[in-house]
Amino acid sequence: MVAIIAKVVGSLSTAILTFASARNMLETTHITSLVQNEKDSIEKILEQRFDPLLTQYISNDDSGNLFVCPKGKCSTEILEDLKKMKRKDLLLLFLLCDAPLDEKDIHGDWDGVLLNNNSVLTTVSGFITNQLFGRKYGNWRGKTFGSSDSEGSIGMNRFDDEKGGDAQTPKITKEHSFAYSITDSKFLGQGVLLDYCAYQGFLSPWKSMKDEVRVLKAPTERDGVLLGFGSLGWSGGFLNSQPFCLIQE
Repeated sequence: MVAIIAKVVGSLSTAILTFASARNMLETTHITSLVQNEKDSIEKILEQRFDPLLTQYISNDDSGNLFVCPKGKCSTEILEDLKKMKRKDLLLLFLLCDAPLDEKDIHGDWDGVLLNNNSVLTTVSGFITNQLFGRKYGNWRGKTFGSSDSEGSIGMNRFDDEKGGDAQTPKITKEHSFAYSITDSKFLGQGVLLDYCAYQGFLSPWKSMKDEVRVLKAPTERDGVLLGFGSLGWSGGFLNSQPFCLIQE
């Protein structure tokens, strides 16, 4: 009896995750197509039941083109807004953001926060990121974008080391390196692509990990916000990607 119940629960869990992933993939396809076809009309885009909060970030310039501007908000205020948004709102905002002009513009340490990934996948993504990806190091706390040289630009993920520091100033461990560069996006336009392939073992589940980040608020004197989406090849790639933000404050 116990075995039957376990089998039913396992099948149900698989079905729920499959449905949730399919929803994300369809959502990504729809919103990417929407931005591509209606990129000059904020009115037509926002007719698609997006969060009204987006009107505080998306505007039309004098030529009618859409652009993203936080309108005087600081990093912490932007973060609180992002936490209120659904995945589709975050994806729309992300697609309308630009890549930095230069990789040097994002150098330094960034604090990271995982954002809404639609229902059950928000919990699943948090578990994968903190308990599996950060298993040896602690909870995920952001990224560091290192200096560039002739071999390219290298960054690392930041984790809070539970064995060091304290509640006020946790010890930060940097692991899981990635190469990053400004390149054509897996979605639309250009973004900063983070590729982990060269720094993971052949059988590592993180070998297919790729992130993309764009500038929501340009960093000035440690007050900036990057909006990103992270993915794993074996779980649907960029179509089923997890939103996150990186802030400097």
